[in-house]
Amino acid sequence: MGEEGQCIKLKVDNPDFLEVVMRARIDGNEIRWYYRKIVTSNGTQAPVKVIITEIPPGHIQSWHTHENIHEISRVDEGQIWVIDAPETFSREEIVKRGIALSEGDMVVEDPGTRHTIANLSVKPALFTTIQVANIPIEQFNVDWK
Repeated sequence: MGEEGQCIKLKVDNPDFLEVVMRARIDGNEIRWYYRKIVTSNGTQAPVKVIITEIPPGHIQSWHTHENIHEISRVDEGQIWVIDAPETFSREEIVKRGIALSEGDMVVEDPGTRHTIANLSVKPALFTTIQVANIPIEQFNVDWK
């Protein structure tokens, strides 16, 4: 998950949890809320993760790739830029070559696509990401009875 030293993972039962989150907001760090154990009504875990990300003004995520998942992200508040590219771009190039997304806009990243998102505005941004298992479309049939 990201580059070495880029993040701190905490569980909500950590006694310092609220203090660390508040300090991260004050320091202008990205905060991610992971929902990894999504369980169906019969108790099986669904092959999906939901991540709510708070991105401070001026923040650019590290360039990254997801090899085995589709990633669907929706901007809930603010504005972000998204860019897919095999090479790393500067902030200026992200503005020129990237796509600006506003509240309600969505982006879908295919497995193996190198990308980043950036909040290049002066206001915080919030977005929700759903990561789903990469399976052949033939296995993802309409199932409405």
